Amino acid sequence: MASVTLSAMTSQRIPDSGRLAGLTTTAELVEAGFAKKTIRNLVRRGVLISVRRGAYAQAELVGRLSGPAPKRERLVSVAAAVAVAGLDAVASHEDAAMIHGIDLLGRQPANLIAVSRPLGLDAIMAAFRRSSALRAVEPPPGRAG
Repeated sequence: MASVTLSAMTSQRIPDSGRLAGLTTTAELVEAGFAKKTIRNLVRRGVLISVRRGAYAQAELVGRLSGPAPKRERLVSVAAAVAVAGLDAVASHEDAAMIHGIDLLGRQPANLIAVSRPLGLDAIMAAFRRSSALRAVEPPPGRAG
């Protein structure tokens, strides 16, 4: 997908993030040369949609999404949360199920988005050591180890 030229306002291009609805972060826009004032103007003009703090979608691309409005809105919100959380972040739990078309037994919380990021190796090893120590206990009476 090509980046969008904002000819009426500036010759700058919104960076092509490759994300759903052209989602981009404030940091990515600033790195591409957009002043924060310009970003606010783009939101006011309807070129960008402020999805959440630090994340913007391209209004034209949001308009092209298909499916029921609540699902489209949730998809854009989840994609924005993942973008803001960082490169290794992924949608998880109920939101991952929704993205993959898996039916949920209950309603997903409207105000919460499930995002997961990998732990650093030190944290993983510390967790492994703690869980290994907990498992090294005597088996219950009547059970062989």
